[in-house]
Parts: sequence; structure tokens; C-alpha cells
Amino acid sequence: MTLFDLKATPFESFYAATQSLEGIVPIDYFFAQAVNQRLVHEPQSAASRHHCFMLLLALSAAQRQGHSCLSLQAIAEQTLWRNDDKPGYSFGVLDALREHAAHLQRHLPSPACIVLDDDHLFTTRFWTFEQHILQGLRARNVLIEKPLIHQSALQSVWPCLFPPNADMHPAAIDWQQVAVALAVHQRFFILTGGPGTGKTYTVARLLLALHVASGQELHIGLAAPTGKAAQRLSDSLQSSFKNLDIDDSSPLKRAMQRVPMQAQTVHRLLGLQETSLAAKYHETNPLPLDVLIVDESSMLDVALFARLIRALSPTCRLILVGDAQQLPSVEAGNVLAQLMPVEGAVNQFLPAQIDNIQALVQCDMIPQHTESKTIGYSVSLQGSRRFGGALAQLASRVNQPAQASVSPSSWELLETLSDVTDSGIKRLPNSALSLAVENWIDEHFLPLCRMTVIDQALNSLSRFNVLCALRQGDYGVESLNTLIEQRLRQRLGILHHQAFHGQRLMITRNLPALGLFNGDIGLVWNHGNAQTGQLSLCFAASAGKPMRQFDLQRITAVDSVFAMTIHKSQGSEFDHVAVVLPEQGAEQLLGRELLYTAITRSKGKLTLVCDKPVFERTVAQSSQRWSGISADKISEG
Repeated sequence: MTLFDLKATPFESFYAATQSLEGIVPIDYFFAQAVNQRLVHEPQSAASRHHCFMLLLALSAAQRQGHSCLSLQAIAEQTLWRNDDKPGYSFGVLDALREHAAHLQRHLPSPACIVLDDDHLFTTRFWTFEQHILQGLRARNVLIEKPLIHQSALQSVWPCLFPPNADMHPAAIDWQQVAVALAVHQRFFILTGGPGTGKTYTVARLLLALHVASGQELHIGLAAPTGKAAQRLSDSLQSSFKNLDIDDSSPLKRAMQRVPMQAQTVHRLLGLQETSLAAKYHETNPLPLDVLIVDESSMLDVALFARLIRALSPTCRLILVGDAQQLPSVEAGNVLAQLMPVEGAVNQFLPAQIDNIQALVQCDMIPQHTESKTIGYSVSLQGSRRFGGALAQLASRVNQPAQASVSPSSWELLETLSDVTDSGIKRLPNSALSLAVENWIDEHFLPLCRMTVIDQALNSLSRFNVLCALRQGDYGVESLNTLIEQRLRQRLGILHHQAFHGQRLMITRNLPALGLFNGDIGLVWNHGNAQTGQLSLCFAASAGKPMRQFDLQRITAVDSVFAMTIHKSQGSEFDHVAVVLPEQGAEQLLGRELLYTAITRSKGKLTLVCDKPVFERTVAQSSQRWSGISADKISEG
């Protein structure tokens, strides 16, 4: 038995590899080299060593791009790292890839750092994350026994939770009611839906229903992946509860007094520190919760979700809330989308689940699951109460896989809507960006800098924002923020280094001691005259909190935010959104989920700066990621 040495790799150096492979990066090359060197093997051909090295190179690149593994089926008979000048590498047929991957796994010394599982090649770290997730969700994918549910108490308060809706057709299914009726009977549940479908409205009623159904004090946790999303959940729940007309003698009144109103980040919930990998809560010290609800779950990456699953006690219910069509997490994984059932099985349930629904909800047409052993653990809310018309049309079309049979195409629909005066949608070519920026300054940013009433100015922050697909480049956030800020300084006669009245700033890291979180947007405000006034950073009032202001010198973790990335905009809404796509390139960063997320940040008006080639490429490709997690695997065992 021998070990590979440094020269056993197919390239003598990283530089040599770059002569044949376009776009490879050092970390991928040296990962493949390091693992290849650990292989213990019988003497074999240089060709075989080459194949193993290239699989490892592709695995590292895949995980760096957000996949939790390498799909052998996806790369079979494909050529990667090729351009006009470089040949790249062509992978063989699937059976050959299976053989090379199995060789890797067999001949690595224990403990092996590579795992082959169902045609997916993992590093052991990510395979372990996914196994913990699957095991934790399988254990929770059960119906709670009916004796543990106070059904009569729940029935008595149901009309108050869901008053009759005269606007709903008698034969229509109220999926919000269905979701609550299902979730109180299950240990694992997903509530998903697009913008304006009433996810928070449903969560507020679910919280009350859980207390009534349990008949006892419940310890409920509310969390979200980011501080901004957690604060928005808290604000939305408080607003939703205010609209409930509940009699003081009702069990719902007592339940409302016990319901948590404040959400926190998942990191803070687990007790994770920035400077340490250790968490306060884990397998041997689980969270003291009976129920955990996680909002904006599309932003959960696989590593964080695995930590969360491990920190839950076996009896703790887990409820995930979010829009499965949105962008995946910044880090590796796309857990929420991967847990959703295939399209034909959405909102289908077992007979026992339908009995639970119909004991509370007046409906006769609930779809029964065609697979009698599969528990339906998700509800996709249908129909938007705020997001409709042309915006909803465009978002829906963008979200459909690109097919020749779909007519009109996304681009044709965009062009048609852009020509309709009152559609609220306008498409501009990339060449018009400079003029568009001047118009945005005149219409939105300069008037903000001239406002004198702080409340009006803070309210205007939600009226307009520029969203970019990229951070760098001519069409990226950094360039646009610099350009807009320079133009404003010129128009206002302000020196480059000075903060100025009306400047929009975004918090760039969590500051929990101040109640500020990464992604919060504030406004620089001068409370006196231009020469002697004290500059503050002000934040709009939210549910339960007045307008807040801080000495600008106390807060250094800020960036100008006349434009922000689409990723940063998740969880936010604006009356008017301007979306800027690049003129060319950046194919790996674009996808229909990115564009869908950008479109759905608007509550009424959309300006899309793009040209046809990049728009069509964006819609044609998906941000979906390779993973071993699927809805079918949750039902196994």
C-alpha cells in the first residue's frame, strides 16, 4: 500500500492547473491535493488518480458555491472550467463517476473525510449536518395523539380566531385555518407562502391555538436567522394581536398574556458567540422550549439548522415559516426549499389529518395524499392580500421554470407590462442607468435631505430603495452608493468626509445592547442648523418602540445604503423598488430566485434596469442547491 505524493496530482502546481481550467481558485486546488495525498491505494494508473482529483476539485467548488455536496448526476458527461482558450475537464458517465467516488471513500484512512451517499459526494462535515437534520425531522414527523389535544376548548375559541369572512367564496379553502388546525396536531410543520399571503397573521393565531390546545403553560421560542428579520417578526405579531377582538373572559385572553412577543436571532437563541464555535444549548443541554417557531427560514443554512435541530429536546415542536421560493441562505444549503414536497403533492394530507382539520374548519375539499403513509407536514398559503396585479403576474412568471411552452415568456410579459402606463412596472435598458440614478436622486434622495420633520423623513425610508444583484462592478451596490452619495454631496455642498443630514445608513453588524441589528436602516438627522447642529442616527418607531436616536459617533458599524444587495433586502418591503441587473457576466450569482426575491420586495411599483440577454439567463437558471435532503427522506423510517 502506498500514499499519493505531491506529484500524484494531475497538475504540478496551481499555476499549471490554471492553464487548463478556467476559474478555479486556490482553495479548491489545495483541498483536492490534500485529500488526494491521504489516499491509501494499490498502484493504479495516472488516469484514475486524475479522475479522483477532479472529483475533489468539483466537490470543493460546489460547497464554496453554496451546495452541501456534489451531485454526480448533475456533472455526469459535463465539461467544467472551459472557455475559448482552456479545454476544461469532461466528466465521464454516471457509472464511472460512481466508481471513482466509491474508490475515494474506500481508500481514505479512517476517519474518512469524504462520504458517498445516493450519488451525492459530501465532505464528512456536511454529510453529518444533513444526517442530524434528517434524523431530527423524521423523529418529529408524527401526529400528536388526540387525548393530548383539548379539542373542545379549541373548537370553542375557533370562531374568534377566524371570524367568518364574507369576501371568501363558500367553496374556497381557507388555508390559514387549515394550517393552524394541522400544526396543533403535529410536532413538525412548515408554513410557506409568497408575500402578502398572511404568514404572520397565521402564526399569531397558531400561537394562541397552541396554548388553548395544550391546556397548560407552554414555553414558546420565536426566532429568525437575522436580527432584522427577528425584529420584523416581533413587530408584525404585535400588530396582528392588536387587531384581535377578544373578550376578557375568553381563554384566548389568558393565552395572549402567555404568548411571547419578542423574537431573537437563531444565534442568540442557541447562545452562539462570534469568537467561539461553542454554543450554550446543544444535544446534552437542550433549549428549555416546548415549541420553536423560526421565521424567514429560507435564510437558514445547513450548518446552523443542524445546530438548531441538535439543541431541541425530543418533545419540542418545530414550526418553520418562510417563502420557499426566495433566495437560499448566504452560506451552504437551501433547507426550506429542499424540505418542500414536489409540486403535485403540495397541500395534500392523510385521512387522519383531514379529520383533524374538519373538526375545526368548515371545508369538504381538502386533498388527500396519494401516498397513504406520508404525513403532510407543510401548508402553502394561497392568495395574496397585498401583493397582486402586475407585480404578482411578473413574480409568478419569473418563478416558473423556463419552458418553451410558457407564453408569454417572462421577458415578453415584462415588456408588455412596461408599456402599460398604470401597471406600476417599468423596464429600462442598462444604458439608461446613469439617467435613472439622476431621476432617483431628484425624486427620492434629495427631497429626503431637505426634509425638516423627522417622522416624515423616517416614514419615507420605506418608500423607495435600489436593489442590486451584485456588490461590486459598475452595476453593483458599492459603485451605485458611491455615485449617489457623490452627487448628493455636490448638490448639497458637503465635504466628502462629512456625514450629512438625510444620509441613509445601514447597520452592518448586530448591536444587541442598542437594540440594533445587521440590516437595520437609519437616517442621519441634524437637530440644529447646518453649522452647529448635533448629528444623530435615527430609526423609525416600530410596534412597542418609539422612534430611537443615537449619537452618530457611537455607531461605527455602518455603510451608506442608497442601494443594497437583494440578499440584504430579504425581510424588507418598499413602496417602490428599483432592481439593477448587471450588463453581462456574473452567471453563477444570478438565478430566478434572486429576481423573484427582488420583485417581491415591492408593494406597488417596480423599475427593472436590465437588458434581455441577462434577464433571460437569470430566469433560466435556478439557485437551487445540491443536497441529500428531500421531503421523501423525512417520511422514511
